[in-house]
Amino acid sequence: MLYHFIEMILVDEEMKGVFSVMILYALLVVFISLLVLVYNKIKNSRASMVFTMSWFALVVSEILRAAGYYEVGFDEVLVHTGQILFIVSNALLVYYTIVNESEKPSIVKYV
Repeated sequence: MLYHFIEMILVDEEMKGVFSVMILYALLVVFISLLVLVYNKIKNSRASMVFTMSWFALVVSEILRAAGYYEVGFDEVLVHTGQILFIVSNALLVYYTIVNESEKPSIVKYV
């Protein structure tokens, strides 16, 4: 897909600005993902884990929706799955706002 995307940038002169912004957006998502992982490592709480899961659910939903829109295969299924995952991501983000930050996860509690 990346090869096809780079080929689109080189061929279409009038869309270079749009494609450049798309690449910057993708790099920004990768950078924010790294920051989210660092935040989860530093805080190491239930709330930080919920926040991390919500961010990566959002990223995966964007990937699924893009794959559906660019007709990679199973277009409608990918778009609807991405939309459902987007809703789940937002629900996790709302849950993050109400989770008690002081709770530390314990493996013993789940075993």
